[in-house]
Amino acid sequence: MRDGPDTMNDIPAIPLDQWPKTQMDLSPHPDAGAEWWFCQGEFSVDGTGKSDFVVIILRRGQLNEEQAVGWLLLISVTDQQTGRRQVLSQICDEAVSGFAEEAEEVLTDAGMEPEMMRAFIDEITQFGPPDQIVVVSPPDQLPQDSLQIRWGSFSLAQDAEFNLKLGFCLPGESRLYQLDVKPQSAWFQGERVGEADCFGKMHYSSCPRAVIEGHAGGASVQGRAWFDHQWGGEGWFKPDHETGRVLGWNWLAVNLEDGRDLILSVSRDMVS
Repeated sequence: MRDGPDTMNDIPAIPLDQWPKTQMDLSPHPDAGAEWWFCQGEFSVDGTGKSDFVVIILRRGQLNEEQAVGWLLLISVTDQQTGRRQVLSQICDEAVSGFAEEAEEVLTDAGMEPEMMRAFIDEITQFGPPDQIVVVSPPDQLPQDSLQIRWGSFSLAQDAEFNLKLGFCLPGESRLYQLDVKPQSAWFQGERVGEADCFGKMHYSSCPRAVIEGHAGGASVQGRAWFDHQWGGEGWFKPDHETGRVLGWNWLAVNLEDGRDLILSVSRDMVS
């Protein structure tokens, strides 16, 4: 059995609609049952030290349906030298209630032990999420023709030149980070795991190389980042109806010094 292609002719061609693009519209997809925007990288403030960061905002539920939409936001910043970590984790009430309604089926499919599953669901239903996760009102009304998300001190938007505007405050700090995320490489877009007639495919667009410019209070901020946008049904998590399996994945992205960028993603069965 071959471990991989023996010749270039064995490598499947990439469809034209998946070739890299120099610009990408990151507007919401209202029909998608799940959607998220993700930014990861590092920055320095006034040129002193470096911090790793990750920002992800996730929506669960279709925007064009008369139903509650759940939102989740996670911001984590870690000082590379001291290891000090600042985390903002918040969700809306609709995300909590939505979890309570769907968790039993999802966790059963994932193979979680019934007693453990029941205890977990009861804990969230009766007492809410852990104290580190803040429950707040949902974001302001989200336009469907452009990326403009505002949720408390957090904001994420895309301007006319396809650059991203990212704003947030960290816990315990009063200064507002206002960052421009400017793509420096082409975007890749493609479909991922899932069958369209089952749970719906997930779609993926990614810019593996971007620069960050901005300020935090009166201090200048510079850095680099990787940004991606994912949306669709639940095909990334549920491959088919027959097996009842739930998928997890391992994901790795690398920027090489010669300007090339690598993405590696491996889907796998989830186990409790």
